[in-house]
Amino acid sequence: MVSCSFVHTCICIVTVQVWLLLLISGVGESGTPPQIKQAPCPCHDHNQCRRLPASSTKDKEAIVFTNASSDFTKWDWKSVTTVIATADSDNQTVQQLMCYAHHEKTKFGFQVDPLPHLDDFNTTSNDTQNWMRKIAQTRLDLRADMVVVDLVDIFHSEDVDLKALIKLLHHVKDSISPTSSIEKTPVTLTCVVPWKPPCVQNDCSFSQLAKKTCDLFLLSPGSYLYLKGYGCKARATIPATKMALGVDEYAVRGVHEDKIILGVPWHGYEYSCAKHSPDSEICLLNEVKINNNTNDTKCEVDKRVKISLGDMITKHFHYFKKSKTDLAYKAPYYTYHDNASTAYKQVWFENAQSLRHKYQYAHDFGLKGVGIYTAEDLSQTLSSRVEGFNGGMWNWILHGIIQQQVTQPPPTKYHSDTVAGIAIGCMILGIVLGIVFMVILFRVRAKKKIDRPFRKDAMDEYHDDEDLNL
Repeated sequence: MVSCSFVHTCICIVTVQVWLLLLISGVGESGTPPQIKQAPCPCHDHNQCRRLPASSTKDKEAIVFTNASSDFTKWDWKSVTTVIATADSDNQTVQQLMCYAHHEKTKFGFQVDPLPHLDDFNTTSNDTQNWMRKIAQTRLDLRADMVVVDLVDIFHSEDVDLKALIKLLHHVKDSISPTSSIEKTPVTLTCVVPWKPPCVQNDCSFSQLAKKTCDLFLLSPGSYLYLKGYGCKARATIPATKMALGVDEYAVRGVHEDKIILGVPWHGYEYSCAKHSPDSEICLLNEVKINNNTNDTKCEVDKRVKISLGDMITKHFHYFKKSKTDLAYKAPYYTYHDNASTAYKQVWFENAQSLRHKYQYAHDFGLKGVGIYTAEDLSQTLSSRVEGFNGGMWNWILHGIIQQQVTQPPPTKYHSDTVAGIAIGCMILGIVLGIVFMVILFRVRAKKKIDRPFRKDAMDEYHDDEDLNL
């Protein structure tokens, strides 16, 4: 007969062996990396390593992205609520940026590296485990308040397993969540998505992604490049009509407006014109065949060149001052002749007026805020002209507009189902009114006194025409 103490000892040994195997493999029950150790505080003042307290859900966001190459001590920090570093987290400047941001009472975050394999969302694979472990380690070391995951390329791939992606992001969210009793402020997981929600495997709903993983959705300003049937010509980085359509579509598919961040660029794009019409100011671009065996073509929009506002002002100040505004796109542009390439080039960008329109839209429709790309678009060039422009440009955030509370209901948005319902309602109302009017008309005719038959004919036959005798 086996004693109880021996059985208990065996159970303990087996439990320890299983625990060691899980520790070696680096996988827990939830698929998340094991517990990791936080690096020492890199700030001179250790208070700057303390994450900020949770903000109110009603507070609006003015998020600024940066690669940490500009002098962040000269920024107008009063206009910024969160700064996101896109550079490598091992960069010492990124650590200094975190310390300075917390010193300015501004939240700090970082954008994670893309997945090793876009089509492999297996949470137990070594690549995915290492990827999640790095995110968790960086979040701890940088005392980050926000983690940004760029999903634009994933959603533009041909085949995406949405359920597997949601499961993976759920594990990422678990891995960045505070585990100690000292850290009580939750970490915000922000997902960068295309300007319009794509249908993934015939699933167009984003409600599960919003409920289980992403706290905020930032609409990528660079994703407007993916436009079909839009004409092969230079155009605004963010057409105003497409911006409104994208927000509307996300709202229809389960993402509430107060979880949407509107991404806006402070830079512009330069297009090389294959043909240029001076009268209409249209810059036509090259079209190339997608496949030599077919007649399908694509527009070479991807060959546009990014240009900062500093470079625009320094190199093209004459054209910049005389820029025109497209009323449909609500965006400025200018055209110039490049003597080096003997070709016309057209530059589309954002100015104070076009940005004001976007900020006002974010406010009026109750969006969470705006995400600005990037701080370096102001500070790359150090000419005296640009330095004088920088001070005014930081005011372009117009955070006062974003932070204003909506005192009146936002403008009515007509979703596709709403429009269809209104149309059907109008049709039914028209039918009912038509029947009512017909009934009233028949009742009036029924009550009317009927004259004697042929009475009118008899009256017409009788006449006293004495003139005939003349």
